[in-house]
Amino acid sequence: MNGATYVNPKHSMPEEVIKELDLAQREELEEMHQQRDLAKYARPDEEARAHIAETQRSVARSLGIDLDDYRAKEVEDRARQLRKLEEVAETHVGMDRHLSPLDLEPPAPRAADPSFWFARAEASETTPFNGKFLADGLHFTGRATYNSGSLSFRNFGARIRYELQSNRIPPTTTGRWRSDPHVEIFGGLLGSVGPPDLFSGDRWSKCWMIRRQTLFQFVFAPPGVDNRRILGQRVDAQNLIFLETSGLGGSGTRAVTLPGFQPMPSLVISSPSPGISIWAELEVRFDIQLEGNSVLWIHPNDVLLRGFQWPLVGNA
Repeated sequence: MNGATYVNPKHSMPEEVIKELDLAQREELEEMHQQRDLAKYARPDEEARAHIAETQRSVARSLGIDLDDYRAKEVEDRARQLRKLEEVAETHVGMDRHLSPLDLEPPAPRAADPSFWFARAEASETTPFNGKFLADGLHFTGRATYNSGSLSFRNFGARIRYELQSNRIPPTTTGRWRSDPHVEIFGGLLGSVGPPDLFSGDRWSKCWMIRRQTLFQFVFAPPGVDNRRILGQRVDAQNLIFLETSGLGGSGTRAVTLPGFQPMPSLVISSPSPGISIWAELEVRFDIQLEGNSVLWIHPNDVLLRGFQWPLVGNA
């Protein structure tokens, strides 16, 4: 799942910080994989799908339908439908985003500047999605085409990390601070499933946009003990595409345009340890589920993700 990485040469992260964050990320991924396994167990297994397939054959025979011929025609129809989608993509004129290049290497903040300073961005994706850093931000491309009764998980996104040194934490009379970052997300997504019929199982094409802000410090701890102290964390999940067909029910295609300006979850924190930097990690991730004859496509063009620095505000 590891992808491209961009490091601010004017603001490097200490190696011990990178190691701690990598360890935390591995633990989060392990938990996510466990949740996905539970979701898979809730779906029909191979034995159940074999029983369903035999039932479908029996129904087809009773109706005088050659199921193999029916399947072959279905494959042809689906291929024709996907070719039409590709033709639309090739002729589509993308929206002019009017974007100037980002300052990917911002200067060191002034002593009185309470902004989180960009340090490192890491893309992550599963095949066939791909992330690449360009002058105006992080670009993702890819199309996942699937045709299996098993539930499949894909994703793409990024984690962006920032530092606010202790001498730049603004004063507060309430003992609380507010952090309100935002990102920009341009582009579009298209989900599609094959047409529903009596002789097919469930067909899913689903996508959620996950947005997370975490603020934390690295405090003193004995060797071998996690020294990351989380000051606050908030996760928001937004469903973008939810296509689910079963039997003769359900719809086949959905296109979504991403919003451009996108607020991240807001946080209010209190009681940070004095004399220690506050670190911020912003994560934007697109989680995808596919089952049966299904497609999830970054379309049209690509998905562009841009991160920005922002101030921590006192007296929240």
